[in-house]
Amino acid sequence: MPSSFKRFGEKLKQQLNINSGSTKDWRPTSNARNLAMIEETKAFAKHLKLLQRELGGLMTRVEAALSTMRSVLSARLPRAFDETGAGVAPVDPEDRIVGVAVNHDAIANAGQEMKQRLTDEVVFPLQQWLAAYRSIKVSNKKVEEVRLDLDTKRRETLQLQERHAKLQGQNHKDADAVLYKAQSEEDKMNRLAARYHEMEAEVFNALLTLISDTAVLRDYQAAALAIVQRCFTMAYTAFDLSATVPVPMIPNFQSNPVEAPPMYNNGQYQPQAAGYVAAPALPAPGQVFPGQASPNVTGE
Repeated sequence: MPSSFKRFGEKLKQQLNINSGSTKDWRPTSNARNLAMIEETKAFAKHLKLLQRELGGLMTRVEAALSTMRSVLSARLPRAFDETGAGVAPVDPEDRIVGVAVNHDAIANAGQEMKQRLTDEVVFPLQQWLAAYRSIKVSNKKVEEVRLDLDTKRRETLQLQERHAKLQGQNHKDADAVLYKAQSEEDKMNRLAARYHEMEAEVFNALLTLISDTAVLRDYQAAALAIVQRCFTMAYTAFDLSATVPVPMIPNFQSNPVEAPPMYNNGQYQPQAAGYVAAPALPAPGQVFPGQASPNVTGE
């Protein structure tokens, strides 16, 4: 079997197109179809690696967002305080949270299910495809080694045959010995050729299977969108929007006015009438503050 040094020499000769004597019309053994297919598959694999990375990031971001939402929903609402004879005390003695009538566990379960399904139904198949691609690359590297071994042996066989013909024409005593060696090398060359063509065909068929499998990648991406959509739907249905939410208790400033803080205008103190002016209530989802233009939902 040719050494790695001989492979390197043969590869260099092919790159520089070095031929002489009986090998002047010699051509390398072709592995062109596999190399061309691997080159295009390599370009496609870059897209899948990016998709795999983005899906991983998406799972992390969605889980983090849902976790933050649960934290907000579980947070205690700020309370109104008022002056009493014993000092400052909350108007509402009860602690209240944002997430009234919300199934907090359902929000967590939505994120967990999304991560599990995306991993099993989308990310894992992508990983399998990429693993098959890497395996084919390794196999084709071995094919290239055998190809160089074969071409090295072809050169040696041709050179021995040329030497034998020359010695035979001279009736040289070494002609028979060279012929025997040439036949021995030709036998080795034929065995290498059979091995090479078998390995080349295996890589070719594996590439055809891998290329065929790309047809279902569209469905995996559609599945990813459906899984993410289900996650948000599950999280949304955790909210019982028909339930009555208790209104935070606040003091009646009209019946119990207090002195307003002083206002300054260009450094000049201006007294303000007693009693606070109530801040406008927050609009409901889809509404706007009074006097505020409605959002252009059509984008026109």
